[in-house]
This record gives sequence, structure tokens and C-alpha cells, in this order.
Amino acid sequence: MNNKTKSRRLRFRNILLLWLVGLAGQLCWNLENQWFNTFVYAEVGPFPQIVNAMVAVSAIATTFATFFFGTLSDRAGKRKPFISIGYIIWGIFTIAFGLTGLLTKFTMNIWALATVIVLADTVMSFFGSMGNDAGFNAWTADLISDDNKGAIGTALAVQPVIGTIIGTVLGGILIEAFGYIAFFSMMGGFVSLIGVLSLFLLKDSPKLEPSKRGSFWRQFAEAFNFKYFFSQKELVLVNVVAAIYFIGFNVYFVHIGNLFISNYGFNAGDAGIIQGIGLIIAILFTIPGSRLINRGKSPRVALISILMTIVGLIYLGLIGGYHDPANLFGAKNLPLLLGVIVVGAGYILIMQTLGVWSKVLYPVGSKGQFEGLRIIFFVLIPMVLGSSISQPIIRHFGIETVVEVLEDGTKVMGYIPTEALFYFASIIMVLALIPLIFLRKEYYKRMRNTKISEAVSAAKEELGVDELYYTTPTPVFDKQKRHINFGYATDMSFVFDKKLVKKPLRLKEWDFYQIQHGRYVVQLTLGHIAYAQNIAINLIDLEGEETYSASVVKLFKGAKSMTMPTDPSVDNEIHYTDTKKKVDLHYVTKGRIRHLYGSMVNEKGVTFKVDVKLERLENHDAMVINTPFEDSLYHFYLNYKIGNLRASGTFSMDDLAFTFDPKVDFGLLDWGRGVWPFHEVWYWGQVNDYLADGRMINLNLGYGFGNLEAASENMMIIDGKAYKLGRLYIENDVTLDYMADWIIKSDDGKIDLVMKTIYDRYSDNDFKVIFMKCHQVYGRYYGTITLDDGTVVELTGQQGFFERSHNKW
Repeated sequence: MNNKTKSRRLRFRNILLLWLVGLAGQLCWNLENQWFNTFVYAEVGPFPQIVNAMVAVSAIATTFATFFFGTLSDRAGKRKPFISIGYIIWGIFTIAFGLTGLLTKFTMNIWALATVIVLADTVMSFFGSMGNDAGFNAWTADLISDDNKGAIGTALAVQPVIGTIIGTVLGGILIEAFGYIAFFSMMGGFVSLIGVLSLFLLKDSPKLEPSKRGSFWRQFAEAFNFKYFFSQKELVLVNVVAAIYFIGFNVYFVHIGNLFISNYGFNAGDAGIIQGIGLIIAILFTIPGSRLINRGKSPRVALISILMTIVGLIYLGLIGGYHDPANLFGAKNLPLLLGVIVVGAGYILIMQTLGVWSKVLYPVGSKGQFEGLRIIFFVLIPMVLGSSISQPIIRHFGIETVVEVLEDGTKVMGYIPTEALFYFASIIMVLALIPLIFLRKEYYKRMRNTKISEAVSAAKEELGVDELYYTTPTPVFDKQKRHINFGYATDMSFVFDKKLVKKPLRLKEWDFYQIQHGRYVVQLTLGHIAYAQNIAINLIDLEGEETYSASVVKLFKGAKSMTMPTDPSVDNEIHYTDTKKKVDLHYVTKGRIRHLYGSMVNEKGVTFKVDVKLERLENHDAMVINTPFEDSLYHFYLNYKIGNLRASGTFSMDDLAFTFDPKVDFGLLDWGRGVWPFHEVWYWGQVNDYLADGRMINLNLGYGFGNLEAASENMMIIDGKAYKLGRLYIENDVTLDYMADWIIKSDDGKIDLVMKTIYDRYSDNDFKVIFMKCHQVYGRYYGTITLDDGTVVELTGQQGFFERSHNKW
């Protein structure tokens, strides 16, 4: 047998078991959700509190079992024994639950009966969760790939519906004909039989391997590492949307059978037929749903499903009194059927979407455990809260009925549900739209990241390189204004056409210069952040640990009010003047010389004057990078940085004045153009100095924003020649103490640096809704950098800085 034939047979077997084992499980869950509740009303009385207790306690048992057996299955690297044994025992205890109906022959003590019924349901749910949630659902998560997620998603969404259809229609007929005990015995026997068959037919995924991390209980406790869980923003939001939706679902669904039977007057069989026909028609919605999911439109499907459910529930509430239990197929029941179709379609689509959506986000090696987390949000929270919410609604808006009159004349009252449940459920489901807004954003960020990764990986493989490097003129945008050609260069190879910026009102542009002169650092800024201009001259005294500033910030003045050059490497000029603010500043680039001159007066009347020329050495490389963002096809950051610019000229601030010495004083240009996401954090470091052997070094380090798979901005330029460096990170959490040593490492181990801090220049422009907070920490660098050819470059106290900038802008 060749591998292709074997693969086909394996796929057929998996599809068969996916449906067979899945449907058996859903039949049994439907049995619990639909008929256990009517069983209580029929055998004990109309006590919603018993139903609610049964729902809540079984949900807790289900959740614990999923975590417990999920951890066991992850550690064992096996799903099969948990599925098979779980299903066999599940079926046995389903039969046992039905036998509790015999207790009414021995006692009619309501609370004694309630205790036994709740206990029997809890044990059944415990082993059901072992087989279905911890076993079968983890097995399906192991099988999911990009090629089959639509098909598996459809199966997982449709199975509960088919289970509901068969369970309600067939269940109603069998209960009418043979009674509850016989029905539960037949269903339990069927589930146990499927468990036995799975022992011989089911095989675990070949990709599944044992995942042991310490002792069992330590690994079990990892599932409750909520810090890690909540760091997975998209997965958290999927679960939050599901929790809110299913809280609303459990408000009405666990009581819908009793509503149809005890309120509307349908018998169990007819109630099942109405729901069954409606859900059969609703299944058709999975066809377009599957297509949309495979096209990457899961958020749209989720939105449609929630809106359909809300509309359907309100509609059912409005037409609740319009039905005819005496004539099942009469026209008077068509409005009721239509409502079931709309609500059922919404339910099917949300199951189809969120079920697979959550599974594809599970970390490898913990899929069994993460089924437990899914159960918390999809089952435990909704069942506990949904049943708790429905009980007072039924007591307040339900139909009061006398169940029993005690010997002392006390009446034992019961309550029959009404359409009020639909209205309250729809209100709750409206709330699910709020986290869906944020979930949509996270989803498309991941999809965008995936596309970037695929494009970059393909380009790297084709070129045989680790990072994408450009040497010829390369456009930043295509004709549709989408950001393209991610990577780096050592000169301005990227062609920036401002007319192709898709979101010009969000464009940010700046030309930032920094010049070192011993203990002093001079900074000049001309730029805007789309809705505000920023012009500034700063003098930083590292020894005095003080910053002196003259700045102008003009709100609602941005891209259209400033003409910024589109290429920093060619001749250009920027002139900013404002007589009221006493600002006159010039940037003139001609050839290899950048002439910066002008003056500003701050609010204290202090005058800052600068007249400096920065000379770029012949053939000196620059760090140029074109960085994409996962948020949008139209977000980008084009950055040009060049150091070792020999500085000559003068600077003065009132009585303080000095002259730059081109032999020892260096300038740096940071030229940036981009449309950024609203919220970003970045780290950026620079060294612009001489090595101990007299060679010039311009070290650029950075990370934290955008997708850096194409290239990072880490580069060391020695005597004008660029050497690319790998990805780096700050080993210690500098946010705890910015004046502590900054320990700088790289993933490949070639960067091993420490920055001994001198001064933290902190700027805080906080306008509440928007802010720009930056710790620019100056210090001296020590350590080594190993180049690709094995050459080791040692830093022995060269002056530089490293900053952490946190912006909502």
C-alpha cells in the first residue's frame, strides 16, 4: 500500500470517527440539556431551582474533569483511551440517571429526590467530559490544519445541532412511546457502544507527543496560570465573546423544552419536531459560513450569528402567544418555526466560528489542558450564570402553579417559563458585540502577520538570505497604496511617494538630530505626528543631570502644514519660522553637508542658538529599514538613521556657549516617516563614538514595534562600513528601575553588552487620550559584539543611550 492510499484511508477513518464519535457525544449532551430538565418537571414537579442546580453543579464537574483528564492526556500523549473509556462509562451513568425516576415510588420528598438527581447528573457529566471534552475535542484540535479547519469547524458546529434534532425529535417520540427510563437506557447504551467501537477504530494524531512538565499536579496547576492565558489577547477575547453569548443561550435554552410543553401545550414529540425541523433548515447556513471562515472572515460570521440570534429571540418573544399545539403542521405554527430557524442559525454559526477559532490558538503540547479553559468560558460560566439569571426571571415573570398541598395546607408552588426569557437573553447577547469589536482587530492582526511571514519566508528562501536587503530603488507602496517590500538597506534605496500614503491624515514625519559634545548633548527636532507639530531644541547636561528646552507644539497642525522631504539622502531644505513663538530654524542638506542653524526662545525667555554643520564621510553606510505593521496593509514605518556625522560650529544658551570639534564630536540623524498603529512601545539605542583602537563606531539597536521578520534595525557601522546584527532583547525589566544597568543580549548570543547608566531624560507629554512617554537613558556601553566572520568588537565605555518610548498617538 503506498503512502497516498494509506493517507486517504486515514483521512476517511478520521472523518468517519469525527462524525460518529462527535454525534454520539452531542446526542448525550442534548439528552442532558433538553430532556433531563423535562424529566424533572415530569417526575418531580415544575421546580426551576432543581434544574438550575443540576446545570450549575454538572458544569463545575465538567470543567474539573476537562482540566484533570486533559492534563493526563497531554502528559500521556494519547487521546484514544480517554475517549473510549470515557464514552463507555458515560453511557453507563446515563442509564443510571434514568433509573432515578424509580425513586418516586419510594419517596416524594422533593429535596431528597433533587439531591440524588443532581448527584447522578454530576457523575454522568464528569465522565462525559473525560470522553468528549478532554478526549474527543483535544483529538479534533490535534487534527486541525489550515486545509481542513473549515470542514472540521462545520462538523463541530453541525454536530450539536444534529444531536439536538435527533435528540429532540426522536427523544420526544421515544419518551411518548416508552417513557423516560427506556429512552435514557437506549441513549446510554448507544454512547457506550460508540466507546467500544472507538477502541478498535480510533487512532491518535501522529503529530501528538507526550508533554510532561514536572509532576502531574504542577502541570495541572499550569492551566490556572492566568497571567499567561490573559497574555494571549485573541484567545481571551474569543472566550469572552463565547462566554457572554452562551450566558444568554443558557438563560433560555435549558428551559425551552418546558416552555413548549408546559406553557404552549405541545407534547414532547411535537415540541421536538418543531425544534428539529427548524434546526435542519438552519444547518444550511453552515455552507456559506464555512466558505467565509476559509476566506478569513471569521469575525464577520460571528457578527452575523450574534445579530441573527438577537433578532430571532426578540421575534420569538413577540410571537410567543401565536401557536397551535392541537395542529402541529398548521399555519399558525409557522411563525414559531421561523423563529426557531433564525435563532438556530445564529447558534450554529457561532459554534462553527468560535469552536475552531479557539482551537487554532491553543499552544502545542497543552491542547488537552486548554480544552479545560475553553470549557470554563463556553460551559461553566455560561451554565452557572445563565441558570442563575433565568431562575429569578422565571419566578418573577413565569406562570405560577400549585404543585402540592401539604397536610398543614401549605401550598408548594412551581413556575412555568414564559417568553420573558427570550428578551433577557437577547439583552445579554448584545453585550457580546463589545468584545467582538476588539476580537476582530486581533484576528486581522494575526492574519496580516501570517501573510507577512509567508511573503517574507518565501522571499528569504528564494534569495537564500536571513534578512531581506535592498540595493536598488525600491517602492514602499504598490499602486493600490498597500505597503510592500519590507526589509533593510545601507543607503536610501526605498522610494517614498507621499501621494501613495493611504491614510495621509495619520502620517507622522520627523527629522531628529542629536550632537554630542562631551558632557553636553544637543537635540533638534522638526516634525509632526499628523495632528500636531513639534519643533524643539534641547540641551542635555549629562553631568548636571538636567535638560533645558525650547519647544513649540501646535495642535491640529500636521502633514498639510509642513513640507517634509521624502528622501533624506538628497539635497533638501526645511525652514520653520514663527515670529510669535520666536522660532526660526533651518535644515539645509547639500551634498555631504547638513547645515542646521537658527534660534528659539523658550517660555522663560532663554534664547537657544545653533549653527552647526554635520559632514557625512564619503561612502559612509546608513541604517535604513522599511517595517510593516500587522494592524493594516497601509501602516508602515520608513526609517533612515546615520551617525558619525562630524560636527563643527557653535551652540549657545544664554551665557553657556561652546564650539563643536569635528575630531571628537559626532552628530546623528534619525529620519522617520510612517503611519503607525495608535498604541506602540519601542526600544532604541545608539552609540556614536570611537573604539579604543581609534576606529569610528555607530551602533544602532532596536526592537519592539512592527513585524521584524524581514529585517531588524540592529546594525554596527565601523569606519563607515555596515555589519548586520541579529535580533536582540533587554534581559532585565528596565521599567522597574531605568537607572539600573541595561543588559543587552541577542538571540544568537553574539551581542553581550551592558549599558552603565548616567542620566534618565524622561519626557512625559500626557494628554490622557493620547500621550508620548519616553525614558531616554544615557550611559556608557561595555561588552562585546561578535560579527559573522568571528571578529569580536569590544566596547569599553563608549557613550550612548537606550530609550523606551511608550506612545498612544
